Amino acid sequence: MNPLLKEVERKGWSRRVFLRNLLFSAGSVATASWLTACGGGSGGSGGGRSAGFSSKFRTIGPLLEPNDDGIRLPEGFTSRQLAVFGEPPVPEVDPFFIWHSDPDGGGTFRTDDGGWIYVSNSEARDLTTIRDQDPTGIFRRNLDRDTAALLPPFFGGGVSALRFDALGNLVDAYPCQRGTTTNCSGGATPWGTWINGEEIWDGKMFECSPLRDGGEAVELPCFGRKAHEMVAVDVEHRAIYHTEDIDTDT
Repeated sequence: MNPLLKEVERKGWSRRVFLRNLLFSAGSVATASWLTACGGGSGGSGGGRSAGFSSKFRTIGPLLEPNDDGIRLPEGFTSRQLAVFGEPPVPEVDPFFIWHSDPDGGGTFRTDDGGWIYVSNSEARDLTTIRDQDPTGIFRRNLDRDTAALLPPFFGGGVSALRFDALGNLVDAYPCQRGTTTNCSGGATPWGTWINGEEIWDGKMFECSPLRDGGEAVELPCFGRKAHEMVAVDVEHRAIYHTEDIDTDT
């Protein structure tokens, strides 16, 4: 178990009970005070939007022509390129950590120094995907999961992180989860971890820490084996909502 989850359990939060029953244990939510998912509130009472709901995006103005990054933004907004596939995001810290391909689901986490961590899934399909989806056995000679875990991130899925200081400077980049494939979407938990799943027919769900020293990812068998998508934690109603991506042609 990673240090973050140990701290959660030390404070009285029963992660095992929650993940076994997909319900919160009795009592208040005990969240690590130094690392929480940004915007992790319950969203108000009633389980839905209030009558007076109005999106803040409605008032930011029309989109302008594409900027130098090829992105159309409203007036007053800017963009910044942070990581490029096949290149180290922070070479002065770790020149050997290469950013992954096929970024998909992501989440942000506040840190106690006023900064934040952004985690990103890689939906890259490695050779284990071909093998696992081939009932004929033609591709059985391809890599197994243990071997795939040793390959660079652009050969498979997984989760990586970018860490920022309080001024928004990119100060670190590192892997959070390796040895998985086709990691699609996921969801941040109130206790400061990232749940994500493999979008293949017998995919698994995992929970990892966004911290550089957060420990190994934990498999979550309670979510079953299927093409996983995202999760959302409903604190007020003690539930997790989980979606899957079903191929209607098979």
